[in-house]
Amino acid sequence: MNFKNQLSAIVGIAIVFGSAQWSARAGDATRITKADRPERPAKPTTPGATVSTDKPDRPSLSEVKDAVKSFQDQKREFIRQQREQRKLSTDDARSKVREELQAAKGTLDTTRQELKDAIEAAKRQALEQARKLAEEAREAAKEGKRGKE
Repeated sequence: MNFKNQLSAIVGIAIVFGSAQWSARAGDATRITKADRPERPAKPTTPGATVSTDKPDRPSLSEVKDAVKSFQDQKREFIRQQREQRKLSTDDARSKVREELQAAKGTLDTTRQELKDAIEAAKRQALEQARKLAEEAREAAKEGKRGKE
């Protein structure tokens, strides 16, 4: 036999024995019955409490419904309060921004008026300088004519 045949024979045997072992373990697990399991200890009781052994200690359906209704009412109230608080905080923020804008508008109006006044003053000054330059040019022209005569 060559090496490949030996290797495949060994792997085949290992698979057969492995699957046999798995089935044995599976069989062991299914053999455990309720009788083989240990019994659970009894639930501890508090002194003075009456515990019914036939029914578990659960609240009645009406108690559960009342608790759910109470929770829903509290949730609605909480959400309403959150909305009011959010509305008030946005109103406060808006009023604060409005006040800042009004203050900025007042300074903007005064700045705008100052700029207009400065532009008018610059125009007057430019006209005055142009008039003076024109007057000087006329005088220079007159002097030039007088100098030629």
